[in-house]
Amino acid sequence: MDVTLLYKYHYEAVIKRSKHLVVVIFKSNKSRKRTFSSFYKDIIEEVKGRSIHYYDLYKGKYSNSMNVFDCNRMNYEGSKYEVIELVFKNHIFSLYEKYSKKELLNFVVDIARRDAFDYLSRHLYNHRDYYSLVYDTESYQNIYFDDSSNLYFRDSKTYNEMLDLKHPNRIKTEINLPMDVDVLKTSSSKNDKDSEIQSKLNGFDDDERMIIGYLLYHDYLKSKKRSISLNKFLLLVKIVGGYEDLSIFYQKTNSNTSYKKANEGPKYFAETSQKKLLNSLLVKLEGLGIDDISPLIRKELGKLK
Repeated sequence: MDVTLLYKYHYEAVIKRSKHLVVVIFKSNKSRKRTFSSFYKDIIEEVKGRSIHYYDLYKGKYSNSMNVFDCNRMNYEGSKYEVIELVFKNHIFSLYEKYSKKELLNFVVDIARRDAFDYLSRHLYNHRDYYSLVYDTESYQNIYFDDSSNLYFRDSKTYNEMLDLKHPNRIKTEINLPMDVDVLKTSSSKNDKDSEIQSKLNGFDDDERMIIGYLLYHDYLKSKKRSISLNKFLLLVKIVGGYEDLSIFYQKTNSNTSYKKANEGPKYFAETSQKKLLNSLLVKLEGLGIDDISPLIRKELGKLK
């Protein structure tokens, strides 16, 4: 039985059906001349509710299976579906040896749907400004629910084309605006610097952010021996606060994966993953002016030798 194909089918079915429904909702509200903000939050709440429904299965028939699934999926490398296959093969199949094939299939379907709604909840929340432009310009063909892209949407060609459509004179106005040359240079330099920093911040993934959160909390906030300046604290908080997993706001902490990562720190991950994440953090933190935490990361690396 190929559980990966079954998982993929139901995951993508949720994504495809949700995309169709969002287009219908957008068009319906546009015809009634409703503002974007008057209904978009309801879409997010509906998707979040679907996600919570599947998370609630933790309390019932899937409590052990889901915990094993979530804890182990972070310990493998590869594409999403390659990781899914490895987790089922190495950890899930053995749990279902005494159960029926139907029960295993039901678990695969439910975990796929949960993951899809979980992703959609984060995606819709984080891309609110993007979908506001889609709605305003009626560019429904630009509705995408693609979790394979890490592109910062404000830098995308599609987003800027919709901006041009909504504000056709925005470039012309910027060019014709009388501005002192020195002011123009300063503004341009600031924008370049902001873009560079934002690009670096976007480079951190949620696993790395949770490790920084762990170190910041345990080695500074809870420590009576160590202290950190407000400036460095704000810089680190900015990095940690970029995490995409919003389930931490509504899911119980004892079953929330992001909380577990932040609570356990590097120990949450397999040793090979720890080395990869910690070394990646050292590289990404370079040039951001946060040297204070690098020794703590090297200390964690030293424990693995």
